[in-house]
Amino acid sequence: MNTHDTISAPRPAPDAGMDAHDARTDQAEGMRPHRTRRDTTLLATCLLAALLVDRLVIHDIETENARALVTHIGLLTASWPMAVHILFRKSIRRRPSPWILGSELTALGIWCMLYGTGPAYHGNREFMTLSALATPGLAMLHLQVSAGADPMQRPRGTAMRWLRGWFVEPFSALGCIPDALAAPFAARAGHVGGGTGRGLAIGVLCSLPVLMAATPLLTSSDEVFAWYFADLMHHADIRSATAHGIIVASGAALLFSLLRNADRHATAEADSSAAAKTPRRRTPLNPTACATMLAIVGALYAAFCSTQLAFLFAGRGLPAGYTYADYARQGFWQLLAVTAINLALYGICLSYAPRRRPLVAALAVLILCTAVILASAFTRLHLYIGAYGLTWLRLAALTLMGYLAVVLLLCAIRLAGARIPLAAITLMLAPAWFVVLGYADPHHIIDACNAAMSFGYTAPSPTGGL
Repeated sequence: MNTHDTISAPRPAPDAGMDAHDARTDQAEGMRPHRTRRDTTLLATCLLAALLVDRLVIHDIETENARALVTHIGLLTASWPMAVHILFRKSIRRRPSPWILGSELTALGIWCMLYGTGPAYHGNREFMTLSALATPGLAMLHLQVSAGADPMQRPRGTAMRWLRGWFVEPFSALGCIPDALAAPFAARAGHVGGGTGRGLAIGVLCSLPVLMAATPLLTSSDEVFAWYFADLMHHADIRSATAHGIIVASGAALLFSLLRNADRHATAEADSSAAAKTPRRRTPLNPTACATMLAIVGALYAAFCSTQLAFLFAGRGLPAGYTYADYARQGFWQLLAVTAINLALYGICLSYAPRRRPLVAALAVLILCTAVILASAFTRLHLYIGAYGLTWLRLAALTLMGYLAVVLLLCAIRLAGARIPLAAITLMLAPAWFVVLGYADPHHIIDACNAAMSFGYTAPSPTGGL
């Protein structure tokens, strides 16, 4: 063998783990430009939305223009579904839930623009409070459902996403703002998310709060500097501009974090396989324990229902010192709370406990007792309205019982074996009830009812009553 000849050793096979890591890295690098451009689009949208809120809502609050405030809130509410559908158009295809919720939210916004400045809101704190709670809550639910949450198959996951949308997601993606700001500058240099562009963006962001805090302090500390600065800014109101700048910047940042998390959920839902979409197997509850618990609770409800049948429905005399109006006022809201508890028990047992005959029988008894309790609450409210007249709160409670009666009927249909998405239907009927109540012109209904019963519009009501 020639001494100059060399024997080349075989090269080791590449590590499979390293190849997988490189593939994931290449895929991540390939996805990064699209992700960063998407973040830039979201950030621009959020800045525009924050400016609109500042000019339409915050300005009306400062000027105490209540009529324009309600109209502008209605305009923003009606525009929200269209903006969300444009941003998440790929994830809402052929899914009815986003369209139903979006239609309800749009109807609520149109109602505010058309009727929100009329007598329905005049002196009606209950309706104003309910609208202030229902509008953002429905907007958050619409966003999460549009981003992939499925109330039909995963109602519990949808509820958790809704809660995270208020307390976690507006803050968890704030660190992505520098990359979104740096993307347009870095793209010109041939790379996206580069170190120089990101550093410039971080520096600009860090300087803004310092400038906003230091400028008013400096202008208030020295008259000469304040004069030159005001002349430079054409006598602008620095304090007002600083306050509005903080509102716009913070609002845009929080909204960007929320939308980016929603967009991440939508992308994950779109990229997941059919196996990943298979719902997880639920840990079953003991059917014997559930049936026993329902039987014990049902015995209490049966005793209560017997008194209702005797005193309210059968016309038996009341205890001494009680009038039907006093008896009706006592315990109305408690009965509604018991109805809500029973519906929650029904949903838990039906979802997590295997269907056995004793359990089905106990659930049927629960539904029957709940129907009697709801009828008792309706009778109490009817007697109370006959004694003191109709108000907006009493009308809302009356229609709410109609909604609960529909839910109770759906529970009975579901127990009979029909495969209906009970949780999703119940969830979507709730905002529909509120929207229908608004469009029904409650003021006219109250006036007509009180006129027929010879009551004035502001009927006297005992303290603590409806």
